[in-house]
Amino acid sequence: MKKFLTSAYVKGSYALYSAKEGFKRFLKEEKGGSEIIAVIILVAIVVILALFFREQLGNLVNSIWGSITGKTEGITAEFGSGEVHG
Repeated sequence: MKKFLTSAYVKGSYALYSAKEGFKRFLKEEKGGSEIIAVIILVAIVVILALFFREQLGNLVNSIWGSITGKTEGITAEFGSGEVHG
């Protein structure tokens, strides 16, 4: 009977240890999951802000694009004339 109780105690202790280690591993893995959720929330906030300020952002992008293309047109016109500026 003593041998049976010792065997049951060892098996129970091992099962408890395994459960505790499994729970620790589960919590450690869940930290990665919470980081993913945080990133999803941040992306959602950026999308909502972009939708809210859509017109202002469009005007800003158009303004920047216009200044870029205006500068490139001036550069290409200068080099396209064939004149060498020194």
